[in-house]
Amino acid sequence: MNETPTAVQAFRRELVGGLEDPGVRNALMGWYQAMDDNARREWMRQALEHEFDEKLLPKIEALVQERAARQLAEAQYVPPDRRALRYMEQPLSERQLKYPADGDELILRQQQLHDDLYFLSELSPRGIRANVIRRYLEWIDAPDHIRAALTSTTSGAASQWVPTILSADFYTLIQGQLAVAALFPEFEMVGGTVDVPTALTRTRPYLKTEGSAVTEDSTLASGKVTFAAKTLGAFRDFTRELDEDSMLTILPLLRDALGGSIAYGIDLVMLDGDTTATHMDTDIEALGASDCRTAWIGLRKKALTNTGANADLSTWNLDAFNAIPAAMGKYANPSELAIIVGNKVFWKHLPTTIDNSTNKNSVFLPGTFGGSMGPVVNGFTGIRLMGAPIVYAPLLREDVDATGVNGASGNTYTYLVVVNVRAWRRGTRREVTVQYADSDAASIKAGTATVAASWRGTAMHMEGSGLTTAIGYKMS
Repeated sequence: MNETPTAVQAFRRELVGGLEDPGVRNALMGWYQAMDDNARREWMRQALEHEFDEKLLPKIEALVQERAARQLAEAQYVPPDRRALRYMEQPLSERQLKYPADGDELILRQQQLHDDLYFLSELSPRGIRANVIRRYLEWIDAPDHIRAALTSTTSGAASQWVPTILSADFYTLIQGQLAVAALFPEFEMVGGTVDVPTALTRTRPYLKTEGSAVTEDSTLASGKVTFAAKTLGAFRDFTRELDEDSMLTILPLLRDALGGSIAYGIDLVMLDGDTTATHMDTDIEALGASDCRTAWIGLRKKALTNTGANADLSTWNLDAFNAIPAAMGKYANPSELAIIVGNKVFWKHLPTTIDNSTNKNSVFLPGTFGGSMGPVVNGFTGIRLMGAPIVYAPLLREDVDATGVNGASGNTYTYLVVVNVRAWRRGTRREVTVQYADSDAASIKAGTATVAASWRGTAMHMEGSGLTTAIGYKMS
């Protein structure tokens, strides 16, 4: 009587076939996916003791992630509006791709079509690219004139239909996932390094009489801030078994995953960035110079450099908090401020805020903390404290010491940030580009393909040593 093979035996048998048997592969993936992290580590240890090929372990992990991603993408798939494509006689120009649709559903769908074609062109292995594009056109039920134009795309006759850039719709996706960086004005950098003039003091107005000359205030200081673009990259591994059908299925996943990764990286640097020789956080310093949080100076580092408005918030109440904007002086206009908080502050401290009397929560706008606060958009919660909006940023660290940095020990605290949003600027030199690689040695051994996205830009503080950015530290 034959016994059912164990998962380990099935894996041993599949070593020769390279996980080609669909039944065994799916059973193995399901078993592997059901394990917790400790069980996976123990299984890997046992696998190596049995002299299994450790190169297949990343392949199994990639298969598990890919299956979950496909299921999610299929559940969220919304059929395209074929009517929008019917009126698309020509591909969009670069200008039409770069500007938001502003509610125009026709332009929006056309931008999404171009984005899909961009992804398919960049990510499809060369051998199946023509079939992928053909199946994609069938999948979206594209009009005949678009199908006819794109059937020869790979030979160059209609290459203008495949853009070299992603559209404003994809950039909007990234902006929508930013919680911190979205607070600050953005401009397009015309070069890798751009000098932006800034007045370090306010210009004093004069009373001018007709025919008389006015002598400029000798104390007026002017200067410039240099924006030097940095490149942030994000990577996602997929198995090389992606075929014509599965490539189409994961398009929504790719779009969301890559956009989310870039947004995640930008927000990380905005919060934790530090360019000094030794990073302020011990754990980030240990990761080395390739960590994205070494790209530019972030909010916390700025507050820890000019400390005049920082405050100890180990005792949480309104008086303690108000010490921060009170010390910020001219930069404390509530209409220009944002209060950035993480998970612990939002759920533990804010609901218990008191005005040092017996009246809780009266310092918030009506309808908050007990009523509906509406959707969280770009981090904005709809809640205001003393007139300044509260922004929820889950990336804000909750493992810093009493001084506000991740140190050698005592990393049991969190903090909040109060920032004048007009005091910072974001510069974008190059929007996201995407690359695909499956032929390097590591990919071949692991049986995976790597999808990489990169973005180039930076952010800078515009007000010198002004107390525009402060932290409330030592919050348990």
